[in-house]
Amino acid sequence: MQPVNRWLIVRVCVTVFSFLSGLEGGGFTPGGNAPIDMEWRFFGILFAVVLIGAFCAIGGAYQTEGITAGWTKPSWFENPFARSQPLQSTHFVAMAAISEGLGDMLRGLVKLHHDRFPPPGIPLGFGLGLWIALRLALLCFHREPK
Repeated sequence: MQPVNRWLIVRVCVTVFSFLSGLEGGGFTPGGNAPIDMEWRFFGILFAVVLIGAFCAIGGAYQTEGITAGWTKPSWFENPFARSQPLQSTHFVAMAAISEGLGDMLRGLVKLHHDRFPPPGIPLGFGLGLWIALRLALLCFHREPK
């Protein structure tokens, strides 16, 4: 039997902890006089800003000669804390944020809003924007080493 990769264990533990943190509570709640769909608007704006900003930042790094030479595609089996592999840490943060956001939405479904679908929160907007930007940047710019 092959030994389990320690970075997989770290990533799964952080993802589960983030999900449980989202279940625990503490989502963004606008004031009483805010429009009803304010949380959805904020989610959309945050998602778009993170998506565009992260795509431009990652794409800009790929355009700089020599910086991205040793970068590897994100993997659950790689060290997310290695300074020489920023795509690994970006993926790690995106997955943790998405899992926290999903936990927050599940909490909203179970405890708060039995009659309607709860709006996505800040962590889910940030995580999805970051993850999609990372995937798009990999599709557009990443080249496997020769």
